Amino acid sequence: MPGNTLFSNVQPDAEVRIESIGSDLIVEGSDANEFRAGGDHPQIKIEEGGNRVTVACNGDCRLRVPSGVRLTIDSVGSDAKINGVSGPIRIDTIGADLTLRDTGEVRVKNVGADLKIKRANGSVEVDAVGADAEFRGVTGNVNVKSVGADALINEISGSCTIETIGADLVLDTDFAPEALYHFLVGSDVTGRVAPDADVRFEVPEGSEISVQVPGAQFNDEGDKHIIVFGNGSSVVKFDSIGGELRLVSQGESIRGHRFHGIPPIPPIPPIPPMPGMPEDLEDVIEARISEQLNAINDRLNRQQERLQREAERLQREAQHKAERLQREAERKAERARRMAERRGENWSWSWSWPEKRKRDEFSWEQKEKRAPTQPSEPVSNEERLAILRMVENKQITVEEAERLLAALEGNL
Repeated sequence: MPGNTLFSNVQPDAEVRIESIGSDLIVEGSDANEFRAGGDHPQIKIEEGGNRVTVACNGDCRLRVPSGVRLTIDSVGSDAKINGVSGPIRIDTIGADLTLRDTGEVRVKNVGADLKIKRANGSVEVDAVGADAEFRGVTGNVNVKSVGADALINEISGSCTIETIGADLVLDTDFAPEALYHFLVGSDVTGRVAPDADVRFEVPEGSEISVQVPGAQFNDEGDKHIIVFGNGSSVVKFDSIGGELRLVSQGESIRGHRFHGIPPIPPIPPIPPMPGMPEDLEDVIEARISEQLNAINDRLNRQQERLQREAERLQREAQHKAERLQREAERKAERARRMAERRGENWSWSWSWPEKRKRDEFSWEQKEKRAPTQPSEPVSNEERLAILRMVENKQITVEEAERLLAALEGNL
């Protein structure tokens, strides 16, 4: 990916609007309050004294923004990754996967494939997810209209509603007091229940239920099965479950299902972490990859600056050579003029040097001879070579060179 361009006049809480990205998008928040843009030649427009930034790109785009910006994304053709943006995030359409980490509140309309949200400090609202959806470490409420495949809820501190889930639902969270969890699930539901849980499950009548948690209280209310742990201050309500509801205690696997007629296999104790191995290996790997990408971008920036300086140096050298050729041509013309004057002729010379390289224009005017022709000095080899170089560089035509040689030789 080409090197980044630094824009230093962007405010820390600016509104950043990404209008259209043709392929992948990566946005990284930075505490350095800097705005860098890289990728396939993104177009950046800064307005209102750095309080508003507009971005568009036909291909891949990578942005490093102040962490407190207000981010709006209209359209991304492929994947999008957003990390470390604490300001509000508004997203319209993502063509493929969307991943958000360490963000503020989030509002998303459409995600074509998978959605992953991890550590969002605020509420999360989503209209539609085409495939799987994961919500981890959200400090506010989660409200989703539709998930096309599986859904995972992990450590949500507020209420959570997903109106439609196409496949499985996994609930791996400590149910917050007085919170409401509301779902319609197309297939199986697996939930982990802590020993001190204070939660009430409301399940449609006729649903297949497996509870492997001690202390559960069962009763029926109308067309609903009720399962209560503790006082049931938080409520998990299911409008429909297409498969089985399976509740397990902490330390047990939340994958797999109960087999009818066969006693359940005792859970395998969790493997203790290896010494020195971080708990969240995925975050560590992504952080290291991000560091390496930033280092590569910095090297590309330095290389681009060196190439720019070299291009400027070559341009200066070309200009100096052109100026030397001009001075040399003027000296030759002056010599031809003096020789013409000694022969009693009128001689005029004009030179034009345009801003862009073009064929240089020459013009001669000759009037009647005033005196007999006098012997002239022979043209030196150096003068002939200079005239030939002028023809080669397209500063004069062949006909003009012949006339200049004739004038120097005194044949005009």
